Amino acid sequence: MEHPKALLLIFPMILILFFIIRGNFVKFKNATEQNLYRKRSKGPRKWITLSRIVIFTLLLIAASSPFTIERKTVKGDYSLAILEDKSNSFKMFEQGLGEELKKRIGEEIPVTIKTIAYDNNSAIGDALLNNIQGDDNIMVITDGNNHQGKDLWDMMVFASILNTTINTLDIGPKADDVGITIDAPQETIYGAEINFHININKAGNPLPYKLEVKIDSDKVISEENAESQILDKKLGVGYHRIEGRIIADDFFKENNVYYKTVHVLPKPKILFITKEHTPLEPILEFPYVVSQKDTLPVDLDDYPVAILNNLDADTINPWTDTLRDYINKGNGLVVIGGKHSFDYGKYKNSYFETMLPVTIGRVGKGEKSDINIVIVIDISGTTTLGFSPGSTSKISIQKAQALEILKNIDPKDNVGVVAFDTKGYYVTRKLLPKKDQPLLEQGIASLKSDPQAGTLISEGLRKAFWLLEYAAGSKNVILISDGITQMPQQALANARMMSLRGLKLYTVGIGEDTNKDFMRKLALKGNGVFFEPAETEKLTLLFNESKEPAEENNLVILDNHHFITNKMSLTANINGFNQVVPKQSARLLITTQNSNPILTTWRYGLGRIAVLSTDDGSGWGGELLNQDNSQIITRIINWAIGDPDRKKDFSVKLKDTSLGESVDIKVFSKEVPKSTLQFSKIGENRYQASFIPEATGFFTFFDADLAVSHNKEYEKTGLNQDLGDMIKVTGGKAFDLENTTALIEHIKATSKRTKADTTYYRWPFIIAALVILLIEICIRRIKENFYR
Repeated sequence: MEHPKALLLIFPMILILFFIIRGNFVKFKNATEQNLYRKRSKGPRKWITLSRIVIFTLLLIAASSPFTIERKTVKGDYSLAILEDKSNSFKMFEQGLGEELKKRIGEEIPVTIKTIAYDNNSAIGDALLNNIQGDDNIMVITDGNNHQGKDLWDMMVFASILNTTINTLDIGPKADDVGITIDAPQETIYGAEINFHININKAGNPLPYKLEVKIDSDKVISEENAESQILDKKLGVGYHRIEGRIIADDFFKENNVYYKTVHVLPKPKILFITKEHTPLEPILEFPYVVSQKDTLPVDLDDYPVAILNNLDADTINPWTDTLRDYINKGNGLVVIGGKHSFDYGKYKNSYFETMLPVTIGRVGKGEKSDINIVIVIDISGTTTLGFSPGSTSKISIQKAQALEILKNIDPKDNVGVVAFDTKGYYVTRKLLPKKDQPLLEQGIASLKSDPQAGTLISEGLRKAFWLLEYAAGSKNVILISDGITQMPQQALANARMMSLRGLKLYTVGIGEDTNKDFMRKLALKGNGVFFEPAETEKLTLLFNESKEPAEENNLVILDNHHFITNKMSLTANINGFNQVVPKQSARLLITTQNSNPILTTWRYGLGRIAVLSTDDGSGWGGELLNQDNSQIITRIINWAIGDPDRKKDFSVKLKDTSLGESVDIKVFSKEVPKSTLQFSKIGENRYQASFIPEATGFFTFFDADLAVSHNKEYEKTGLNQDLGDMIKVTGGKAFDLENTTALIEHIKATSKRTKADTTYYRWPFIIAALVILLIEICIRRIKENFYR
């Protein structure tokens, strides 16, 4: 039945009919007349009650839309559409494969050929979207390197929904190539160590080559047959030009040179307010110009960040309005703990506490938990695949992860489980304490996925939201998925909506195929954290209520996708901390091994606030100041500073780009910038112009440098190793050009489509109800005429 809930109205309907028909709505002159009426109408009332119940029951059954589904296998269309890649990056493969394939199979099945990529335009995803018809077969001859447009994974999922089978040829490059790219921050602050990620991309057979990297004409790397590596450097103030070069006799010369710029900003001024000597002085004096005071100065305009060290609420409360205005202008605030601040400094319920990302106190133990957790598990078609041929399927890994997460959840915590493909499914329909759900593990273990099912993460999130909507206490969603989904923007919108309603979304990847960028964005929108598969034990730190005292307080980075903690490790042990609890929209980055919050951040107006709830190293946090860990202090301050150029009267902001792509040149100035570029005003003292480079190399705009590297078409060459897994989602395969017989048989087999014909049975029940009603009316008419 399409609407089975309509049958639930049968029993209320019977009660209502019984009351109406049995009720007495006629006024009588005396009791004798009333008794006579009841005696005469007793029999007819019984039959009317019975007929009305039958009639309304039949109508409700019709309203529930009973139906049957008959599945039929039809031959389908044996034709094949060949989509051939003729982009520049595909030139290292054998050409003319589309025409050759058509010659070999054209007499057996109808074949059409279309070109899907030209020159430096490899929008393969867009091409598939334009050619997918539904119930058809496609042969895509490509390297699978999609450099722009629709995501290729998304298009494969879309094809599977429309019953389109996408195949490919088993090919390899006929030439050899080595390319280079360099990743590094566009801007950094003087004194900070810069990580240059030098990426070497190889295609074809190994060939001898030499890697050279120059920074401002100084050669820093010169190595034969070098692999990808990370170069750590500290650079002086100003713009620096980095040039990476591959010297080799390879196929593409375009990707043998890569250009990169890094802007090192001068030491920013920082305001450090403390009433006592601090061991932080040696750490701060090198990267910053420190102004140390014991009270808040009247003029704060020169400082992009203010640091409050171990101050009590009585001292800070009179400054709160000034600090609010200061932060709302885009400045930063760092609050450091100690024996005179937070729980020791009367912050609780103070005016100053309202602007912090934490409240004062601790989560205590109790018989009943206020933590609510819904685990959302992806069971879509992509999860039936393994990470490599013969490996364990993704769905098996996801179920194992879910069970591991469940094992570490406190028995008192309220837990629910949701699964999804293109629809959401309740594994548990209620949030109940874990200890009251003995069959929960069995329910997770029994989940199965349909190889042809699509993926809508948004539907899984929607079901999780419904489970948590009216729950009391903290509301948390843990999504386990590879992040490959249709309608990703809807999933992001759902995550944002959930965060606005007080829910937090934590995302967990499942391996190398995970769309990590999307999963990070999803967690960020949902005010949560993205975890790699090996990091799921950190979830325990988020939901640990007991916080029993530990013999050691080793620090743990909970969220390593934040600017402060990205690619950083901590080896510090602290001797004490302040008791704080992160607010709902705050971001918890570092805790002790026993879940006590140590570093919490949030955005406040246009500014940023960070809370370090241990001291400055004078008593509790000494190990944070050693050589291995002290970088965390400067990172906290740098994050709070944000953009130090906003204090200047004139500044230029730009980003490195690739050949063929435009870049925005943004200028902050009190006057219209004078340039050959056409600047438009986009805000108060803000101007913008577009620049489209026609050559690679370095360009200068005002006092700023810009790097232009080779077209993105050449960033990744060779065969995309994920292409084989992608086509499996559609039921496709990779075929050898010499084995056309297997290809023809596969096309004929996949052309047989299963069609589901749905037949509804509403009218028989409606007609039956009408017949009963007509019979009842006829009988009543006959009786009336008889008694006349």
